Amino acid sequence: MTSFLKSIYRGNIIYAICLIVLGLVFIIWPADSRQLLIRVLGALLVLAGAALIVLYFKAKKRGLPVSIIGGVILVVLGILMLAKPENFVQFVIIVAGAFIGASGVLNFCQTLSLAMNRFRLWWVAMILSIFTIVFAVLVISQPGKVADAIFIITGIFLVLDGISDLWLARMIHADVRAVRNEVSAIVDDLENAIDANSQSMQ
Repeated sequence: MTSFLKSIYRGNIIYAICLIVLGLVFIIWPADSRQLLIRVLGALLVLAGAALIVLYFKAKKRGLPVSIIGGVILVVLGILMLAKPENFVQFVIIVAGAFIGASGVLNFCQTLSLAMNRFRLWWVAMILSIFTIVFAVLVISQPGKVADAIFIITGIFLVLDGISDLWLARMIHADVRAVRNEVSAIVDDLENAIDANSQSMQ
């Protein structure tokens, strides 16, 4: 296996292990994970706001119409999220619930189209879309009660995804090694044939 393929293989293994570790952290410590996630988001907002403020001063020197208000708002919001992450947990969960609900409504509309065109098993997609909408309503109406459950479910999916990536990496590694062995065998056969041919010509 070439060094390039080895680096890809190692990168996939490291990525899969990180997913599994992160998933286990979400499952074992859902409350701490929530606050950590909010702090990370807060840090990103501070960095984004600081970048906008720097951009404002650079643009001001060139006479460009750039506002500093957005950068200040992002920095202040990020600092608040870093200082009091527990105050933003429910807000983040409600926003996530809204996205989930919008996805469920879109899927429900699509299943209606499937039903009108008489696609098979359209009702399965409709049941899943209704379940998604109900789950979104539960998340939005009771964000404090479902916060741990959301992180635990997310952690489970991360662990499963990491295990799947590990399995795929091992399978690809085995296939590449098998192909390499086959190529080596073909090369050996060709070399032997060339040697035998050269000896017969002598």
